[in-house]
Amino acid sequence: MTVKERGHMSNTDILKEHKLLDSFSESTKYIPEQYSEVITDTLLSNGFKVKVKYYVDMENSILKFSEKNSLSNKLFYRNNIINISIKK
Repeated sequence: MTVKERGHMSNTDILKEHKLLDSFSESTKYIPEQYSEVITDTLLSNGFKVKVKYYVDMENSILKFSEKNSLSNKLFYRNNIINISIKK
C-alpha cells in the first residue's frame, strides 16, 4: 500500500489493518480500582463489644456499558460489604 492510498484511509481502517482496533476502541475501568478494608473495634461502657468490618468485594461487580462513536466504555462497579458483630 502506498503512502497516498494510506492517506485516504480512515483511522479505523488503519487500526483494523494492524489488528489494533480492539485495544483502542474499548475502555475498561473498575470503581474502586483496588482492594480496601477498614476494621473498627469498639468496647462500649455498657459492656457491648462492636466490631465493624468494611471491605470491597473483588469477585463480584456490576457492569455499566456505554457506546459512543464506535468506542465502547465498560465501567465495573464493585460491591462494598459491611459485616457488623455485636457481643455482650
